[in-house]
Amino acid sequence: MSNMKKFSVLMSVYYKEKPEYLDIALNSILNQTLIPDEILIVKNGKLPNELNEIINKYNQSYPTKLKILSWDVNQPLGYALKIGVENCSYDYIARMDSDDIAKKDRFEKQMDFLINNSQVDIVGSSISEFEDDPNKILSYRVLPEKQQEIYKFAQFRCPMNHQTVMFKKEAVLKVGNYIPFKDIDDYYLWGRMLKNGAIFANIKDCLVNARAGNAMFKRRANLTYFFNNELPLQIEFLKIGFINWLQFLRNIFLKFLLRALPTKLMGLYYNKFLRKKGV
Repeated sequence: MSNMKKFSVLMSVYYKEKPEYLDIALNSILNQTLIPDEILIVKNGKLPNELNEIINKYNQSYPTKLKILSWDVNQPLGYALKIGVENCSYDYIARMDSDDIAKKDRFEKQMDFLINNSQVDIVGSSISEFEDDPNKILSYRVLPEKQQEIYKFAQFRCPMNHQTVMFKKEAVLKVGNYIPFKDIDDYYLWGRMLKNGAIFANIKDCLVNARAGNAMFKRRANLTYFFNNELPLQIEFLKIGFINWLQFLRNIFLKFLLRALPTKLMGLYYNKFLRKKGV
């Protein structure tokens, strides 16, 4: 394989993850049409034996692939990813969540895209979403594909499916890397990168099968999420000039209304207007 195509996969694992989900996620990474040169696993705090057993199993089977970082106290995800990026060995880094499933050709499609579009700094994809059975797709999250559309979209909503992205390490480090920010570290990073001139793209294909469902809505269907997460981010985007005052006022008004909805109504809104229906 050409050195141009060497890449790392970055994954953070913490104590609440389910061992069977981690097993499936790692298996999907290692059964790709283009296998990564390195899988960097951040053990974000002490893990129960069941999770350590899964990691050890893969480390024994693929001793030259896995690279493991660990510390005793659980830290914000943004911190774990920051340290992870700094320790990845290769210039291209693919993110992967520890409970999702990568489609077999995910890395091949994304690497080919980045090699053939050298001006692009980060590429993501659509996701298919499921709750319990990966074969029963509830919905799809499809995002804008080209830079201008992505930039405009990002001024209101997160423009990338975080678990699908592959990026140039240099482009992320250039803006200060991941910075822990109210559990929306990825969106904060995308805003800073776009403001700094980084080139984004999304592939329309669904390259990751992602766990979703009612748990996500329960986390977000409340005003606490608005005041603790979304409002501080909009203030920060205003400060760095990523959005203007009119966009700021529009965003906080609409986001406040959405989070004030009961969980079921917010779920209906997501499925009706923010997702494409599964089959």
